[in-house]
Amino acid sequence: MTESNEDKMMSIVNGLQRISHLGLSKMQYPSHYHDHGFMVKFKAIPENLILAANIASMKDNFLASNNHIVFNAKDISQITAADAERRQLVTKHYEEVARSGFTKAQKNLLKRCEEIVTSIVANLLRDIDKFKTIESLLYSRDGSKERQKLHVDLADELKDIAALALVCLEPNTTFIMCRGSHKESLEPEVNNYPRIYGLSVGDVLIFHPNLIHAGDRYSKSNLRLHYYVIAEAAEYELNLTYPVEIDIRDKVDVMMANVKRHENMNDCYESALGKKKKTKVKRQNAMLENRKKRKYESNE
Repeated sequence: MTESNEDKMMSIVNGLQRISHLGLSKMQYPSHYHDHGFMVKFKAIPENLILAANIASMKDNFLASNNHIVFNAKDISQITAADAERRQLVTKHYEEVARSGFTKAQKNLLKRCEEIVTSIVANLLRDIDKFKTIESLLYSRDGSKERQKLHVDLADELKDIAALALVCLEPNTTFIMCRGSHKESLEPEVNNYPRIYGLSVGDVLIFHPNLIHAGDRYSKSNLRLHYYVIAEAAEYELNLTYPVEIDIRDKVDVMMANVKRHENMNDCYESALGKKKKTKVKRQNAMLENRKKRKYESNE
């Protein structure tokens, strides 16, 4: 089976990488957020809360709810309920809370996750006094084959007064990010290339409003929490069901072209080294032959 151009674009330079293997301690500090566009608080959600919520039962309650299709790689107009691989349920929009379909333990988990996420963002964006949050449950069904198209979630005017979060509730939760792509002038380095990052249960990923990212595909069904945390004074209304995709193809093309250029440079370098090595061997052989010849002539 041949790999599509989209798959090639989304393939990983160094294979599937777990966030916990990428610099554990540094990722927990605000400096990592500002420099790379994201930070991770490991095991921020208490394990007992997640266990008590019974995620399998939570999935059942989610599927029984009035959830909505979230855009995939296809245009939203091309997706029917039958083939939707990714769905969303908004459980809190600013002050409106819609958690009635869940058990007491599940409501407790949602409430506590919101408090923890807001606390992390408040510590990160210290100039903001109060925040409002939008909380969504995201669900990917078994065998979801499509990754989302790369996109950003919020407008530029919110870049300094908002942050986004993903809370891992199940093993094998993955997320695609272009590290450093939140910066206004994107440096076309290999490090900006889309990579898959893995989260462990209880981890909270905080990422910049302008960070280029995408939801991953899942072989097993997966439930996770997604948050917008925005300054309370900000006047901004979101399209909750269908986040707006922006055109970042040019940026990705720049990154891909740069990766290709590096590959070509490496090929040229290897080729040059090979030629240099061959030339050196030829010279050494010629010198040996010359010595043998002189020695033979002197003996005569």
